[in-house]
Formats: sequence, structure tokens, C-alpha cells
Amino acid sequence: GAADAATQISVLKAFKQVRNQTNRQTNCDTANLGKTARANAQTLKAIRYLQEQHALETLPEVLQQAAAKRLQYPDLSLTALCGCFDPAVSKSGLSHRMIFRYQNKQTFKLEAMKISVVIQTYNSEQFLERVLNSVKEFDEIVVCDMYSTDRTIEIARKFDCKIVYHKKTDFCEPARNFAIHSATYDWVLVVDSDEIVPADLKDYLYTLLREQRAIGGVWIPRKNYLMGKFIHGDYPDYILRFFRKQNAFWPPYVHAVPRVEGKVVRVPRNKKELAFIHLVNNPLELKLNKLNIYTSKEIPKRTGQKYTFLSIFYAPAYRFFKSYILKGGFRDGKAGVINAGMDAFYKFVTIAKIWENRIKKQDISKELSE
Repeated sequence: GAADAATQISVLKAFKQVRNQTNRQTNCDTANLGKTARANAQTLKAIRYLQEQHALETLPEVLQQAAAKRLQYPDLSLTALCGCFDPAVSKSGLSHRMIFRYQNKQTFKLEAMKISVVIQTYNSEQFLERVLNSVKEFDEIVVCDMYSTDRTIEIARKFDCKIVYHKKTDFCEPARNFAIHSATYDWVLVVDSDEIVPADLKDYLYTLLREQRAIGGVWIPRKNYLMGKFIHGDYPDYILRFFRKQNAFWPPYVHAVPRVEGKVVRVPRNKKELAFIHLVNNPLELKLNKLNIYTSKEIPKRTGQKYTFLSIFYAPAYRFFKSYILKGGFRDGKAGVINAGMDAFYKFVTIAKIWENRIKKQDISKELSE
């Protein structure tokens, strides 16, 4: 692109200056000039390599260092020049083959520090452009679409997303495995089509990778809204959305948590600037419709779990208490008490549907079976 062309021009101009200064200072004969030209070519190769492999963004600073080394040592080899910048290749006697091996190793490390964003969509045009704007600086965006009929694909193409397709399902979890394994890079960030990724969160995740911590995943907090207000009773609403895709598995159940290898850490809950922003602000009618669908999908997920008679009283009551009192939902006024009530009702309906699903034939009234 234009930026690459400008960079190449600045590199060539800088090296002309280096060459001219070198020629003036060394005052060498024709043979030495040829040697100097070859050394300049090696320097150019080395700096391009260093800039590319070490993600050096301040080109003038790199060129300044290179110029100083070239003026001091006109015949500096590629190996020695690399050693000036990176102690890992500073030992004497390294061959070009060893340098290239080192380059390949460094390239592998850089690939391991890249992140693919994975977004699942179905008729998601309402928020998609804002979501894609928030993740456009990641290394790759994969959109897994369920054959949308609105402008979803058109919007995704504007951002040069990698687009894959999956058959439509009532909820997103069954397609998660297909979506994350369609990503190019090992680290994936799973984002819903109505979630904003703050710039601070992006920086935080890349810092984790640069520090090479031995982790397998990261729990990320999310900010939820109801009736136009941030809901304290739902925060931090931790979701495991950043992990290595290798050996990761996402169970095909509603609200399932992915299974990942390695240590999983949490973003501190007090760092609200790192939390996902959940753009959806659904009216209560839509939330009740979703509640009916999702509670039905909870049944296969909870096969084998026991729910006593008293559980239908204390489990919803604890949900309300946790949301409204422990998490501070009382600070959110009417929205807070409604959210706590909806949370309790979700648990009540889930248990009721599980009981209904477990009714045996002999438990049905004879009047109904005749």
C-alpha cells in the first residue's frame, strides 16, 4: 500500500545518506567501494529483518543505530549487525544458516503473539459495524455467519473479514467449535456481534502474550445494560472468551463454558475499562422471549443434576439476593430490582422445566392417560 511504499522510500533515502557518509569517511579505493556497497546491502537486509521480526515501529531510530554501526564498521556482516541489536545472535562464528534458523524461530514466536477475533452472526447488522470497528486492529477477524438475510455480510466485507458459514441454530454454542477452528492463529478472542472490545482490553491481551505467561485462557468481565442503565447486579459477568484454540472444546449447550488447556486467569473486576461493553438493551418483552428459549435449552445441560423440592424456593431467592444486594443492584433503581427479579425468575423457570421433563409415565394422572 501507500504506507509500505513510503517506508521503502524512506529506507532507500536513509541508506543513500549512510552510503555517502561512509564513502566520505572511509575514502577507500574502488575495490573497497564495492565491498562497502555489499556491506550496505547486507545492512539493508538486516534492518528490514530486524524491523519486521521485532516489530520496530520507530524506523528513524533503527536507521540511526544502523548508520552509526555502518560508519564505525564499514565491512560489518549481517551476522555481526544482527548481534548489535539482539544478544541472542551476538556470538562470534554464527553462519548465515544459523541466522536464518534464528529468523524462523523468531517468526514462530511472533505468530504465537497474533490474535484472531471470532464473531458469530445471524442478521446482526444493528451493531456489527461498531463491533468490527472495535476489533479492526487485531491480526484477523473471522465472521462465522448462519446465512444472514440482512446486510451482515456486506458489512463484514467492508472490514476484510474472513467469512465462513455454518447452518443456523437457535443459539450460538453449537457453531463455536467450527468458528474458532476456522481462525488462522492459535490465540482466539471470541466476541458476540453485540459486544464492543475496548482498546485497553486489546492492549492488555497483547501485553499478556508478549510477557509469555504460562496461561491457557482469560476470563473477561462484561458490562450489561437494562432500561438504558449499566447494571451493577450483573457485573462482572465473567466470560471465558480468550484462549488457545488448540485442544479447546466448546460444549453445544446454551451458556456453556469452553474447555481449555492450561491455567486460566481473570481480568481484575475493578478494571472496568477492560470489560466488554454489551450493546444490547433489549426491552423486557424480548428478554422474556429469550428467557423462555434459553431455559428450555438448559435441560440437556443439567442432565443428572438433582433439584429437591426446596431448591425451587432457595435457588431463585439466592439469585435475587446475590444480584440485588451482594452485587449492588440496589444502586440501579427500578432497573436493578427488575434485573434481579428476572435473574431469579430464570432460575425458577429452569428448575420447573427440569422437573416437568423428568415426569414419568406412572406419575401422570389416570384421567389423562385413559
